[in-house]
Amino acid sequence: MKLLLKSIRIIDPNSPFNGKIKDIYIENGIIKNISENIPSDPDTTILDRLNQHVSIGWFDFKANFCDPGFEDKEDIESGSEAALYGGFTNVGLLPNTQPHISKKSQVNYINNKSANLIIKLHPYGTLSEEMKGKDLSELYDMTCAGALAFTDDKRYVQDSGLLQRALQYSNTFNSLIITFPDDPFLSAGGLMNEGELNYSLGLKPISRLAEEIGLKKHLSIASYNNCRIHISGVSTKESIQLIRKAKSEGVKVTCDVAIANLYFDENELVSFDSNYKVFPPLRTKNDIEEIERGLKDGTIDVICSDHTPIDIEGKKCEFDYAKPGIASIQTTFSMLNEKLTSSFLLEEIILLITHNPRKVLNLPFNKIDIGQNADLTIFDPAFVWNYNLNNNKSKSINNPLIGRNIMGLALAVVNKSSFKILS
Repeated sequence: MKLLLKSIRIIDPNSPFNGKIKDIYIENGIIKNISENIPSDPDTTILDRLNQHVSIGWFDFKANFCDPGFEDKEDIESGSEAALYGGFTNVGLLPNTQPHISKKSQVNYINNKSANLIIKLHPYGTLSEEMKGKDLSELYDMTCAGALAFTDDKRYVQDSGLLQRALQYSNTFNSLIITFPDDPFLSAGGLMNEGELNYSLGLKPISRLAEEIGLKKHLSIASYNNCRIHISGVSTKESIQLIRKAKSEGVKVTCDVAIANLYFDENELVSFDSNYKVFPPLRTKNDIEEIERGLKDGTIDVICSDHTPIDIEGKKCEFDYAKPGIASIQTTFSMLNEKLTSSFLLEEIILLITHNPRKVLNLPFNKIDIGQNADLTIFDPAFVWNYNLNNNKSKSINNPLIGRNIMGLALAVVNKSSFKILS
Protein backbone atom coordinates (compact mmCIF):
# COMPACT_ATOMS: atom_id res chain seq x y z
CA MET A 1 0.00 0.00 0.00
CA LYS A 2 1.41 3.35 -1.10
CA LEU A 3 -0.47 6.59 -0.56
CA LEU A 4 0.63 10.18 -1.09
CA LEU A 5 -1.36 13.01 0.47
CA LYS A 6 -0.54 16.20 -1.41
CA SER A 7 -0.57 19.70 0.11
CA ILE A 8 -2.55 18.68 3.18
CA ARG A 9 -2.98 20.73 6.35
CA ILE A 10 -1.99 18.78 9.46
CA ILE A 11 -4.25 19.11 12.52
CA ASP A 12 -2.51 17.39 15.42
CA PRO A 13 -1.24 19.30 18.49
CA ASN A 14 1.25 16.49 19.24
CA SER A 15 2.83 16.68 15.80
CA PRO A 16 5.84 18.87 15.01
CA PHE A 17 4.01 19.65 11.75
CA ASN A 18 0.78 20.85 13.40
CA GLY A 19 -0.91 23.58 11.36
CA LYS A 20 1.49 23.20 8.43
CA ILE A 21 0.67 22.25 4.85
CA LYS A 22 2.86 19.35 3.76
CA ASP A 23 2.93 16.24 1.60
CA ILE A 24 2.62 12.97 3.52
CA TYR A 25 3.85 9.70 2.05
CA ILE A 26 2.53 6.46 3.58
CA GLU A 27 3.77 2.97 2.75
CA ASN A 28 2.41 -0.25 4.27
CA GLY A 29 0.68 1.65 7.03
CA ILE A 30 3.73 3.68 8.14
CA ILE A 31 4.31 7.39 7.59
CA LYS A 32 7.58 7.38 5.65
CA ASN A 33 7.98 11.04 4.80
CA ILE A 34 6.50 14.44 5.58
CA SER A 35 7.86 17.30 3.53
CA GLU A 36 7.12 19.44 0.49
CA ASN A 37 6.81 18.20 -3.10
CA ILE A 38 7.33 14.49 -2.39
CA PRO A 39 7.73 12.63 -5.71
CA SER A 40 5.62 9.54 -6.45
CA ASP A 41 5.87 6.43 -8.60
CA PRO A 42 3.15 4.77 -10.74
CA ASP A 43 2.24 2.39 -7.90
CA THR A 44 1.34 5.22 -5.53
CA THR A 45 -2.24 6.43 -5.06
CA ILE A 46 -2.32 10.23 -4.88
CA LEU A 47 -4.95 12.14 -2.96
CA ASP A 48 -4.91 15.80 -3.89
CA ARG A 49 -8.07 17.73 -3.00
CA LEU A 50 -8.66 21.40 -2.36
CA ASN A 51 -8.71 22.31 1.34
CA GLN A 52 -7.87 18.80 2.53
CA HIS A 53 -6.90 18.39 6.18
CA VAL A 54 -5.59 15.40 8.12
CA SER A 55 -5.76 14.40 11.78
CA ILE A 56 -5.20 11.17 13.63
CA GLY A 57 -8.12 8.80 13.05
CA TRP A 58 -11.43 9.87 14.56
CA PHE A 59 -12.74 7.82 17.47
CA ASP A 60 -16.48 7.52 18.16
CA PHE A 61 -16.75 6.83 21.88
CA LYS A 62 -20.21 5.25 21.83
CA ALA A 63 -22.34 3.61 19.14
CA ASN A 64 -24.82 0.77 18.65
CA PHE A 65 -24.21 -1.63 15.77
CA CYS A 66 -27.02 -4.00 16.91
CA ASP A 67 -25.03 -7.14 16.07
CA PRO A 68 -25.74 -9.83 17.21
CA GLY A 69 -29.50 -10.01 17.45
CA PHE A 70 -30.89 -6.94 15.70
CA GLU A 71 -29.17 -7.13 12.33
CA ASP A 72 -32.29 -5.83 10.58
CA LYS A 73 -31.44 -2.40 12.05
CA GLU A 74 -27.64 -2.57 11.68
CA ASP A 75 -24.82 -5.08 11.64
CA ILE A 76 -21.06 -4.98 12.00
CA GLU A 77 -20.50 -4.44 8.27
CA SER A 78 -23.13 -1.75 7.68
CA GLY A 79 -22.35 0.07 10.92
CA SER A 80 -18.65 0.05 10.10
CA GLU A 81 -19.35 1.40 6.63
CA ALA A 82 -21.46 4.23 8.04
CA ALA A 83 -18.70 4.96 10.57
CA LEU A 84 -16.01 5.07 7.88
CA TYR A 85 -18.04 7.46 5.75
CA GLY A 86 -18.42 9.54 8.89
CA GLY A 87 -14.62 9.64 9.11
CA PHE A 88 -14.18 7.28 12.06
CA THR A 89 -11.39 4.72 12.15
CA ASN A 90 -12.23 3.55 15.69
CA VAL A 91 -15.59 2.98 17.38
CA GLY A 92 -16.56 1.99 20.93
CA LEU A 93 -19.41 -0.53 20.63
CA LEU A 94 -22.18 -0.69 23.18
CA PRO A 95 -23.20 -4.14 24.46
CA ASN A 96 -26.94 -3.61 24.00
CA THR A 97 -27.33 -6.59 21.66
CA GLN A 98 -29.04 -9.97 21.83
CA PRO A 99 -27.42 -11.73 23.51
CA HIS A 100 -25.78 -8.89 25.40
CA ILE A 101 -22.00 -8.70 25.40
CA SER A 102 -21.62 -10.20 28.87
CA LYS A 103 -19.02 -12.91 28.35
CA LYS A 104 -15.57 -13.40 26.87
CA SER A 105 -16.95 -15.41 23.94
CA GLN A 106 -19.25 -12.55 22.98
CA VAL A 107 -16.36 -10.06 23.01
CA ASN A 108 -14.49 -12.49 20.77
CA TYR A 109 -17.47 -12.53 18.40
CA ILE A 110 -17.13 -8.77 17.80
CA ASN A 111 -13.36 -8.94 17.45
CA ASN A 112 -13.42 -11.88 15.05
CA LYS A 113 -16.20 -10.51 12.87
CA SER A 114 -14.46 -7.14 12.48
CA ALA A 115 -10.87 -8.39 12.23
CA ASN A 116 -10.59 -7.88 8.47
CA LEU A 117 -12.28 -4.49 8.35
CA ILE A 118 -10.28 -1.29 7.94
CA ILE A 119 -12.03 0.11 11.01
CA LYS A 120 -11.07 -0.90 14.56
CA LEU A 121 -14.03 -1.79 16.76
CA HIS A 122 -13.67 -1.71 20.54
CA PRO A 123 -16.39 -3.76 22.26
CA TYR A 124 -17.72 -2.71 25.64
CA GLY A 125 -19.09 -5.39 27.95
CA THR A 126 -22.14 -5.17 30.16
CA LEU A 127 -21.64 -4.02 33.73
CA SER A 128 -24.23 -6.48 35.02
CA GLU A 129 -25.24 -9.87 33.68
CA GLU A 130 -27.67 -9.36 30.80
CA MET A 131 -28.04 -5.75 31.96
CA LYS A 132 -30.42 -6.88 34.70
CA GLY A 133 -28.68 -4.86 37.42
CA LYS A 134 -28.30 -7.81 39.79
CA ASP A 135 -24.95 -9.59 39.36
CA LEU A 136 -21.63 -8.37 37.95
CA SER A 137 -20.69 -9.57 34.51
CA GLU A 138 -17.38 -11.34 33.88
CA LEU A 139 -15.46 -8.06 33.86
CA TYR A 140 -11.92 -9.40 34.08
CA ASP A 141 -12.44 -12.18 31.53
CA MET A 142 -13.94 -9.70 29.08
CA THR A 143 -11.04 -7.31 29.68
CA CYS A 144 -8.61 -10.10 28.81
CA ALA A 145 -10.58 -10.64 25.58
CA GLY A 146 -10.29 -6.96 24.67
CA ALA A 147 -13.29 -5.20 26.23
CA LEU A 148 -12.26 -1.63 27.04
CA ALA A 149 -15.11 -0.61 29.34
CA PHE A 150 -18.29 -1.83 30.98
CA THR A 151 -21.73 -0.30 30.84
CA ASP A 152 -25.41 -1.16 31.04
CA ASP A 153 -25.92 1.55 28.43
CA LYS A 154 -29.03 3.58 29.29
CA ARG A 155 -30.21 1.30 32.05
CA TYR A 156 -29.50 3.16 35.25
CA VAL A 157 -27.53 1.21 37.86
CA GLN A 158 -29.96 1.42 40.75
CA ASP A 159 -28.14 -1.02 43.04
CA SER A 160 -25.55 1.15 44.77
CA GLY A 161 -23.70 -1.86 46.12
CA LEU A 162 -23.41 -3.35 42.63
CA LEU A 163 -21.97 -0.11 41.27
CA GLN A 164 -19.53 0.12 44.17
CA ARG A 165 -18.31 -3.43 43.57
CA ALA A 166 -17.98 -2.77 39.85
CA LEU A 167 -15.88 0.34 40.46
CA GLN A 168 -13.67 -1.34 43.04
CA TYR A 169 -13.16 -4.48 40.96
CA SER A 170 -12.51 -2.73 37.64
CA ASN A 171 -10.07 -0.41 39.38
CA THR A 172 -7.77 -3.37 40.12
CA PHE A 173 -7.15 -3.93 36.39
CA ASN A 174 -7.55 -0.30 35.31
CA SER A 175 -10.74 -0.69 33.31
CA LEU A 176 -13.53 1.85 33.00
CA ILE A 177 -17.10 1.83 34.28
CA ILE A 178 -19.55 3.86 32.20
CA THR A 179 -22.89 4.82 33.75
CA PHE A 180 -25.97 6.70 32.61
CA PRO A 181 -27.42 9.37 34.93
CA ASP A 182 -31.15 8.75 35.07
CA ASP A 183 -33.38 7.87 37.98
CA PRO A 184 -36.11 5.87 36.21
CA PHE A 185 -38.62 6.51 38.99
CA LEU A 186 -38.51 10.18 38.01
CA SER A 187 -38.27 9.83 34.23
CA ALA A 188 -40.49 6.82 33.52
CA GLY A 189 -43.05 7.40 30.78
CA GLY A 190 -41.65 10.81 29.84
CA LEU A 191 -41.38 11.90 26.21
CA MET A 192 -39.47 15.18 26.18
CA ASN A 193 -37.66 17.74 28.29
CA GLU A 194 -39.56 19.12 31.25
CA GLY A 195 -40.44 22.78 30.77
CA GLU A 196 -42.96 25.18 29.29
CA LEU A 197 -42.82 23.58 25.84
CA ASN A 198 -43.83 20.09 26.93
CA TYR A 199 -47.04 21.45 28.46
CA SER A 200 -47.94 23.44 25.35
CA LEU A 201 -47.33 20.36 23.18
CA GLY A 202 -49.17 18.04 25.53
CA LEU A 203 -46.23 15.65 25.83
CA LYS A 204 -45.41 14.03 29.17
CA PRO A 205 -42.17 15.47 30.59
CA ILE A 206 -38.94 13.75 31.50
CA SER A 207 -37.95 15.33 34.78
CA ARG A 208 -34.63 17.16 34.66
CA LEU A 209 -34.24 16.10 38.28
CA ALA A 210 -33.98 12.47 37.14
CA GLU A 211 -30.61 13.17 35.56
CA GLU A 212 -29.38 15.32 38.42
CA ILE A 213 -30.33 12.82 41.14
CA GLY A 214 -28.86 9.90 39.22
CA LEU A 215 -25.66 11.83 38.60
CA LYS A 216 -25.21 12.88 42.23
CA LYS A 217 -25.53 9.29 43.38
CA HIS A 218 -22.95 7.91 40.96
CA LEU A 219 -20.52 10.76 41.61
CA SER A 220 -20.79 10.18 45.36
CA ILE A 221 -20.06 6.45 45.03
CA ALA A 222 -17.07 7.09 42.76
CA SER A 223 -15.72 9.77 45.07
CA TYR A 224 -16.10 7.64 48.20
CA ASN A 225 -14.22 4.75 46.57
CA ASN A 226 -11.65 7.00 44.83
CA CYS A 227 -12.33 5.18 41.54
CA ARG A 228 -12.64 6.34 37.97
CA ILE A 229 -16.13 6.68 36.52
CA HIS A 230 -17.39 7.88 33.17
CA ILE A 231 -20.82 9.52 33.00
CA SER A 232 -22.44 9.09 29.61
CA GLY A 233 -25.23 11.12 28.05
CA VAL A 234 -24.98 14.29 30.10
CA SER A 235 -27.55 16.78 28.82
CA THR A 236 -28.56 19.46 31.34
CA LYS A 237 -26.95 22.64 32.59
CA GLU A 238 -27.23 21.43 36.18
CA SER A 239 -25.47 18.14 35.39
CA ILE A 240 -22.55 19.89 33.73
CA GLN A 241 -22.17 22.19 36.71
CA LEU A 242 -22.17 19.19 39.05
CA ILE A 243 -19.43 17.48 37.03
CA ARG A 244 -17.40 20.68 36.87
CA LYS A 245 -17.58 20.94 40.65
CA ALA A 246 -16.71 17.25 41.12
CA LYS A 247 -13.65 17.56 38.89
CA SER A 248 -12.47 20.61 40.84
CA GLU A 249 -12.73 18.54 44.03
CA GLY A 250 -10.60 15.76 42.61
CA VAL A 251 -13.28 13.21 41.72
CA LYS A 252 -11.98 10.94 38.96
CA VAL A 253 -14.85 11.59 36.59
CA THR A 254 -15.05 12.01 32.83
CA CYS A 255 -18.16 12.46 30.73
CA ASP A 256 -19.60 12.58 27.24
CA VAL A 257 -22.43 14.34 25.45
CA ALA A 258 -24.32 12.87 22.51
CA ILE A 259 -24.08 14.94 19.34
CA ALA A 260 -27.87 15.31 19.15
CA ASN A 261 -27.93 17.10 22.52
CA LEU A 262 -25.38 19.62 21.25
CA TYR A 263 -26.86 20.15 17.80
CA PHE A 264 -30.63 20.15 18.34
CA ASP A 265 -32.82 21.76 21.00
CA GLU A 266 -36.32 20.91 22.20
CA ASN A 267 -38.00 23.31 19.78
CA GLU A 268 -37.51 20.72 17.03
CA LEU A 269 -40.30 18.71 18.69
CA VAL A 270 -42.92 21.25 17.64
CA SER A 271 -43.06 19.26 14.38
CA PHE A 272 -43.75 16.01 16.29
CA ASP A 273 -41.16 14.39 14.02
CA SER A 274 -40.26 11.17 15.85
CA ASN A 275 -36.72 11.32 14.44
CA TYR A 276 -36.06 14.02 17.04
CA LYS A 277 -37.11 11.71 19.85
CA VAL A 278 -33.94 10.74 21.73
CA PHE A 279 -32.90 9.80 25.24
CA PRO A 280 -31.74 11.82 27.03
CA PRO A 281 -34.25 14.18 25.42
CA LEU A 282 -33.39 17.31 23.52
CA ARG A 283 -32.99 20.12 26.01
CA THR A 284 -33.15 23.93 25.92
CA LYS A 285 -30.88 26.44 24.23
CA ASN A 286 -29.58 27.37 27.69
CA ASP A 287 -28.52 23.76 28.22
CA ILE A 288 -26.71 23.78 24.88
CA GLU A 289 -24.90 26.98 25.82
CA GLU A 290 -23.70 25.24 29.02
CA ILE A 291 -22.60 22.23 26.97
CA GLU A 292 -20.48 24.56 24.85
CA ARG A 293 -18.98 26.11 27.98
CA GLY A 294 -18.26 22.63 29.30
CA LEU A 295 -16.52 21.67 26.08
CA LYS A 296 -14.46 24.84 26.19
CA ASP A 297 -13.26 24.48 29.78
CA GLY A 298 -12.73 20.71 29.68
CA THR A 299 -15.65 19.72 31.91
CA ILE A 300 -16.99 17.64 29.01
CA ASP A 301 -14.37 15.29 27.64
CA VAL A 302 -15.97 13.70 24.61
CA ILE A 303 -18.67 14.16 21.99
CA CYS A 304 -20.05 10.86 20.71
CA SER A 305 -22.52 9.86 18.03
CA ASP A 306 -24.67 7.70 20.32
CA HIS A 307 -25.55 6.04 16.99
CA THR A 308 -28.87 4.27 17.55
CA PRO A 309 -30.39 2.68 14.45
CA ILE A 310 -34.17 2.17 14.65
CA ASP A 311 -36.30 0.25 12.15
CA ILE A 312 -39.04 2.05 10.23
CA GLU A 313 -41.79 0.61 12.42
CA GLY A 314 -40.07 2.08 15.46
CA LYS A 315 -40.24 5.61 14.07
CA LYS A 316 -43.23 5.72 11.71
CA CYS A 317 -45.82 5.86 14.45
CA GLU A 318 -47.29 8.32 16.92
CA PHE A 319 -44.63 10.27 18.79
CA ASP A 320 -45.72 8.71 22.08
CA TYR A 321 -44.92 5.21 20.84
CA ALA A 322 -41.81 5.93 18.76
CA LYS A 323 -38.51 4.51 19.96
CA PRO A 324 -35.82 7.03 20.91
CA GLY A 325 -32.59 7.35 18.95
CA ILE A 326 -30.84 8.78 15.90
CA ALA A 327 -28.65 6.89 13.43
CA SER A 328 -26.06 9.65 13.53
CA ILE A 329 -22.57 8.21 13.11
CA GLN A 330 -22.23 9.31 9.47
CA THR A 331 -23.18 12.91 10.27
CA THR A 332 -21.55 13.36 13.70
CA PHE A 333 -18.50 15.27 12.50
CA SER A 334 -20.56 17.51 10.23
CA MET A 335 -22.90 18.33 13.10
CA LEU A 336 -20.05 18.96 15.52
CA ASN A 337 -18.12 21.04 13.00
CA GLU A 338 -21.13 23.08 11.95
CA LYS A 339 -22.20 23.77 15.52
CA LEU A 340 -18.82 24.80 16.93
CA THR A 341 -16.95 26.27 13.97
CA SER A 342 -17.76 29.89 14.88
CA SER A 343 -16.55 29.66 18.49
CA PHE A 344 -13.96 26.86 18.56
CA LEU A 345 -10.66 26.36 16.78
CA LEU A 346 -10.67 23.42 14.39
CA GLU A 347 -7.96 21.81 16.53
CA GLU A 348 -10.25 22.03 19.58
CA ILE A 349 -13.09 20.38 17.67
CA ILE A 350 -10.90 17.56 16.41
CA LEU A 351 -9.54 16.80 19.90
CA LEU A 352 -13.06 15.88 21.01
CA ILE A 353 -13.12 12.95 18.56
CA THR A 354 -9.44 11.99 18.50
CA HIS A 355 -7.23 12.37 21.56
CA ASN A 356 -9.94 12.81 24.20
CA PRO A 357 -11.80 9.51 23.75
CA ARG A 358 -8.51 7.60 23.62
CA LYS A 359 -7.36 9.36 26.79
CA VAL A 360 -10.59 8.46 28.62
CA LEU A 361 -10.16 4.81 27.58
CA ASN A 362 -6.44 4.75 28.45
CA LEU A 363 -5.51 4.01 24.85
CA PRO A 364 -2.25 5.15 23.27
CA PHE A 365 -2.47 7.40 20.26
CA ASN A 366 -0.06 8.07 17.45
CA LYS A 367 0.99 11.45 16.21
CA ILE A 368 1.41 12.59 12.65
CA ASP A 369 5.15 12.21 12.31
CA ILE A 370 7.68 10.24 10.32
CA GLY A 371 7.89 6.61 11.45
CA GLN A 372 4.47 6.57 13.11
CA ASN A 373 1.67 4.15 12.27
CA ALA A 374 -0.89 5.74 9.96
CA ASP A 375 -4.28 5.86 11.65
CA LEU A 376 -5.61 8.95 9.89
CA THR A 377 -8.73 10.77 8.78
CA ILE A 378 -8.56 13.10 5.77
CA PHE A 379 -11.34 15.68 5.66
CA ASP A 380 -12.54 19.05 4.39
CA PRO A 381 -14.14 21.06 7.21
CA ALA A 382 -15.68 23.60 4.82
CA PHE A 383 -17.23 21.23 2.29
CA VAL A 384 -21.04 21.43 2.18
CA TRP A 385 -22.73 18.19 1.19
CA ASN A 386 -26.23 16.80 1.03
CA TYR A 387 -26.96 13.83 3.26
CA ASN A 388 -29.65 11.72 1.63
CA LEU A 389 -31.06 8.22 1.24
CA ASN A 390 -28.66 7.46 -1.62
CA ASN A 391 -25.45 8.17 0.32
CA ASN A 392 -26.66 6.97 3.72
CA LYS A 393 -24.59 3.88 4.61
CA SER A 394 -26.56 2.73 7.64
CA LYS A 395 -29.32 0.16 7.28
CA SER A 396 -31.57 2.56 9.18
CA ILE A 397 -32.77 6.00 8.12
CA ASN A 398 -33.81 7.52 11.47
CA ASN A 399 -31.84 10.74 11.10
CA PRO A 400 -33.69 14.09 10.81
CA LEU A 401 -30.87 15.51 8.68
CA ILE A 402 -31.69 13.30 5.70
CA GLY A 403 -32.32 15.61 2.76
CA ARG A 404 -30.41 18.53 4.30
CA ASN A 405 -27.09 20.18 3.51
CA ILE A 406 -24.45 20.00 6.24
CA MET A 407 -20.86 21.26 6.46
CA GLY A 408 -17.74 19.12 6.89
CA LEU A 409 -16.94 15.93 5.01
CA ALA A 410 -14.56 13.01 5.49
CA LEU A 411 -12.61 12.41 2.28
CA ALA A 412 -10.60 9.30 3.15
CA VAL A 413 -9.40 7.15 6.03
CA VAL A 414 -6.14 5.27 6.60
CA ASN A 415 -5.89 2.43 9.11
CA LYS A 416 -4.57 -1.13 9.52
CA SER A 417 -2.10 -0.71 6.63
CA SER A 418 -4.96 0.09 4.27
CA PHE A 419 -6.94 3.10 3.08
CA LYS A 420 -10.36 3.95 1.72
CA ILE A 421 -11.19 7.00 -0.38
CA LEU A 422 -14.69 8.13 0.56
CA SER A 423 -15.32 11.11 -1.67
